[in-house]
Amino acid sequence: MYYNNLGVIHLGMGKPTVACLYLQKALQETQPGDESNSSAHSEGVLSHQPLYQLSSNVKPELHYNLGVTLLHMNKPDKAFDFLLEVLQVHPMNPRLWLRLAECCCTVHKLGLKEDLSSKKSIIQGTVGVGMHRKICLATRITDHNKKKSSEMHTESDAAFPEPTLEFARLCLRNALALLPENVSTTSLTDEQEVSGVMPELYPAGPSSPLRGAEVVSLRVSALACSAYVGLCLSDFSSALRHAELLLVAHPKIPDVYKLLGHLYAGEALISLGKMTEAIQHLDPRVVGEVSLSPPAQEALNTLPATTPSQGWLNTNAITAMQVMRYNLSVAYALRGEWEKANTLLKEVWAESNGNMPAQVIMLAMYINLQMGHVDIMKNIVENNILLT
Repeated sequence: MYYNNLGVIHLGMGKPTVACLYLQKALQETQPGDESNSSAHSEGVLSHQPLYQLSSNVKPELHYNLGVTLLHMNKPDKAFDFLLEVLQVHPMNPRLWLRLAECCCTVHKLGLKEDLSSKKSIIQGTVGVGMHRKICLATRITDHNKKKSSEMHTESDAAFPEPTLEFARLCLRNALALLPENVSTTSLTDEQEVSGVMPELYPAGPSSPLRGAEVVSLRVSALACSAYVGLCLSDFSSALRHAELLLVAHPKIPDVYKLLGHLYAGEALISLGKMTEAIQHLDPRVVGEVSLSPPAQEALNTLPATTPSQGWLNTNAITAMQVMRYNLSVAYALRGEWEKANTLLKEVWAESNGNMPAQVIMLAMYINLQMGHVDIMKNIVENNILLT
């Protein structure tokens, strides 16, 4: 317990690496004795321990803490293995199902990281030499469903525990099914606490029981994650449904979830061919001023703040709004409103100081080609692709 508490404290201080070392020591302390000793010596060590100590098993708690710590260390594959051990003992914990889904999503995200940042992926190849050399552009940057389509996962395959998006969807279904609906997020008043009124708690072993506000916070996180998984698996109807539920889950959800709800709903509607509805969600005026910092803890009836794991959340509000305008530009382009799409994309381009992701560059080339600006398109290729 000493090493475990030190690990939890260091994780709360934002030092997951140190926390992992202490939690590993705590796990070693649960062993009855040195494996190099003889079995007779091990039996002797066990015989001197009280019965209540032998019957208690703290490994699930340690595995859970270690799994969450590894998730904060951006090691989702190892975190998945530890959390999976806990699932065998505590299958009714909605928080555990959500953490397993987050491991799967982080594994997927790390697999896309290289493709998303590489501008060279725009060029598929070249044909000819010298003045007759031509550049062949790729049709897309990434394919979220490459693994899914190649392996042809079925519903029965999704039940096999491995860090895939299919298993993440199953985990999120279980998390949402275990979370009660219509819970109260109102804190007890001082008079109620003095009179001994107990708040309504919901079991979530091996972690602490959940209060009403924590239940709603978990539901909001699960809905946002479900919308993301639906988009990645091309299940756009499911993604839209979860995004809309996210927007009405609580009147005071944090700004980041409000932003994600509109963003995921807009992307799903674009894929479903409903451009007018998508534009309504992607309009920056709908989201308003976005603050990605945690909300004040002293405010009543607000959802509790959660600290995102490393690399999980973009804390730059300007970049978040750039993504909104980029998606809005895509919607305008698909509707044939080239001037509006070009104006929005120019705003995104100007705010990025020339550090443009590959998707924005491809959209800029496509819009300028449609508008007949061939020279501008060639300059984009020369200045942003060939020189990288």
